[in-house]
Amino acid sequence: MSTVAAGVLPTEAAVPESSFASPAFPVARLIPASVADAKRIAHARTLALAGIGVAVLAVGGLWMTTSSQTADAEQQLSDAQATAGVLAAQQAKYAELPRLASQIQSAQGDVQAVLGPEVLWSGVLGKLAAAAPSGVTINKVTGSLPATAAGQPASAATGTGTVTVGGKASTFPQVSAWLDALAKQKVFVSPSLTQSSRDDSATSPSVNFENSVGLAAAAKSGRYVAKESK
Repeated sequence: MSTVAAGVLPTEAAVPESSFASPAFPVARLIPASVADAKRIAHARTLALAGIGVAVLAVGGLWMTTSSQTADAEQQLSDAQATAGVLAAQQAKYAELPRLASQIQSAQGDVQAVLGPEVLWSGVLGKLAAAAPSGVTINKVTGSLPATAAGQPASAATGTGTVTVGGKASTFPQVSAWLDALAKQKVFVSPSLTQSSRDDSATSPSVNFENSVGLAAAAKSGRYVAKESK
């Protein structure tokens, strides 16, 4: 039996730490396996629900976006249909214009066919008087227009019409000068002498004559002929 001195505490022997670090030291499992499995299942369920929630939110957002775009498209379609209706109403106001334009064009064609060959006879008479040389007197003038199909111009042979002139000249050379003067006028074509005779019954001998002359296109008034656009 050992003796301990008074006032001196016995010294405890040092216990090595390695003696508690043995890998074979048993670990106590206080949570049953069924409880741990239930927790894992609950955690997995929570994650799944969270994923489903996120998916639902994403689908909802996509649906809202699509709905908004559809509403915009429907509004644009409605606006376009309204505009089309307005344009159709405006177009209906002018539906008669093509028919009226056709009637006007037809009427203009009729006027041109009837009055296109119009001759300004006052101008023709003035040209005859201006062409008469000294010593030639015009006593009678008659004019005629060729009978042509409506809307068809007169041929070059018949010209625009024919004028027959009767008059008196002092001599035969004056009658010839008269025909030459007619040929120089732009409104006349192909003057020809149809008859002439000497008159000795008067104090001064004279020559009675009659001639015909064609009317050129320049004799037309042109008032009822459509102008060609350049």
